[in-house]
Amino acid sequence: MGVDPALLTELALLGVFLGTVLPFAPAEPALISGGALAAAGELSLAAVLGVAVVGSVLCDLITYHAGWALGPAMLRRLSRRAKLGDAISWTESRLAEGAGIRLTGLRVVPTGGFVVPMVCGVFRMPLRQFLVISVIGSSAFSVRATMLGFVGGWIADDLFVGLVSSFLLASLITICVSWLTHRQASSKETPTENPAQDTASVGA
Repeated sequence: MGVDPALLTELALLGVFLGTVLPFAPAEPALISGGALAAAGELSLAAVLGVAVVGSVLCDLITYHAGWALGPAMLRRLSRRAKLGDAISWTESRLAEGAGIRLTGLRVVPTGGFVVPMVCGVFRMPLRQFLVISVIGSSAFSVRATMLGFVGGWIADDLFVGLVSSFLLASLITICVSWLTHRQASSKETPTENPAQDTASVGA
């Protein structure tokens, strides 16, 4: 007795949704896999992208409200982690400069999907302004990760080879963006003792 293809499609899309909506879930692997399945004709590319964007925006809202509720103390603890410290410093610098829309540049990599909403919440960024950043950033991230899987699967014409090549390219992009973020964070440090003081400049 075979498995209903419609059920497999629903389960695959559920995996994409859970991978993007849960704050600490591996969103990028879920999207790359969804894109590769779309290239193989198993899923609709439009459905994968639609589910991914909705899940990513909801995840951003969860993290944003967590940052709002937990405040600067949580941000200071997270800053001690090597992988998050540079991204947090860079995000705080952009907010202090009033350049909130530039946060979409970091939002397109996995680390930014957690850091940007958290810092925006701590800084009490107005929800409407945050939603603009979230929708643009989530869409860019979803398209980037899904198309990596889709193009990799389409070029390789093999699901496994396409997935491996897409994951390697995604890792390379993440490393490059992390390096650039580290350079910018090191060249211009912004005090993080009391980020809530800069709330007025964010909402302006």
